[in-house]
Amino acid sequence: MDSLSPSRPLIWLYAFAAGAMIANMYYLQPILSLVANSFGIPVSTSGLLVSCTQLGYTVGILLVVPLGDVLERKSLLSLMFLLNALAMFTAAASQNFVLFSAAVLISGATASAAMLIVPYVASITTEHQRGRVVGLVMTGALLAIPLSWLVSGGVGNTTGWRMVYATAGCTALILLMLLRITLPAEPERRGQPVRYRRLMHSLWLITQKQPTLRRRALYGSLGMASFSSLWTGLPILLSQPPYSFPAARIGLIGLTGVAGALIPGLIGRLSDRGYKHALAIGLATLMMLAWGALFFATTGLWIIIVAAMALNIAVMGLQVTHQSVIYKLDPNANSRITAVFISVNFVGGAIGSAVASIGLHYFGWEGLCLLGAGLPAALLVIYAINEWPRPSSSGSVDNQISAKEIH
Repeated sequence: MDSLSPSRPLIWLYAFAAGAMIANMYYLQPILSLVANSFGIPVSTSGLLVSCTQLGYTVGILLVVPLGDVLERKSLLSLMFLLNALAMFTAAASQNFVLFSAAVLISGATASAAMLIVPYVASITTEHQRGRVVGLVMTGALLAIPLSWLVSGGVGNTTGWRMVYATAGCTALILLMLLRITLPAEPERRGQPVRYRRLMHSLWLITQKQPTLRRRALYGSLGMASFSSLWTGLPILLSQPPYSFPAARIGLIGLTGVAGALIPGLIGRLSDRGYKHALAIGLATLMMLAWGALFFATTGLWIIIVAAMALNIAVMGLQVTHQSVIYKLDPNANSRITAVFISVNFVGGAIGSAVASIGLHYFGWEGLCLLGAGLPAALLVIYAINEWPRPSSSGSVDNQISAKEIH
């Protein structure tokens, strides 16, 4: 398909669409206490619902996103947005915990549509504008995380948590119609046989042949586990004494994530200039320091705000650093590389959310802080063993996946 240059309004539409899907995974966190009270479950264990969403997203990334290489993406995106809307409406109408859990699991799986939009937009953009356009779309996706907290907390506190999910479902339907109108068709992909088993097998081949991808996915998962531990545990802390914040005020804390969403451009440029080792070590150290400050979170809100900003910057910066490395391994397999890297990352995130919920229940906030600091500490140790000093490699010919193996 010939590359085209989307207009600026279309670029922002695609950025908003990707962000809306990402936001659907994070609406739950500021309103955890409201949902828990509605279903009569302990607030301290409600963080397991966040794990359901993240596990669903991981399944979508691993099993659905690779189809973007063989199916018409406009049709695939349309189906995913429709299913996402239905899942959000089901969550809004749920009368029991089991149905709600299933709904957020499906909403997480279909939210992986965001990772179909990014390579799709790249493929319909001229090469000299591709980096800028993809950067704008990714900024929209990252900004969705803190802004989702603001929206969820505000709407949930004033009109109830069910309205949060009903509004998200309506948004997905509107975006479905707009994407159907604006995204170009791919008639050459229609009617093509889908060799799904071979497609899935190629993920294993890529993982097996790219040790750098395996290592970077592990580092990313440790960072995401720490990140999810904070954003699952923090709403629970803030909803209880000494803060006892309502959902709207908890949602405002999510604005600390804006700092992390605005950092990818700078980190990417520094990584391209050869500072990837310094970035990885420095950002992981920043994560540890942030958790150390959070140990004293009950003594002042300003500590939470500063530490949360630092942690967001560190985690988002690490993600960009890892991606700047893995996308040089095999340009012909970037979609599958994305699927492997992100799915492993979100497994780590789901584990972090579950551990945060359980850890808070048994060990309290201070115990969670020790765990949160231990994850980047482990990252530093493993990174030092594997990467420092290690010659830079961008994927040798032997490590690249041939077209026959993929198709």
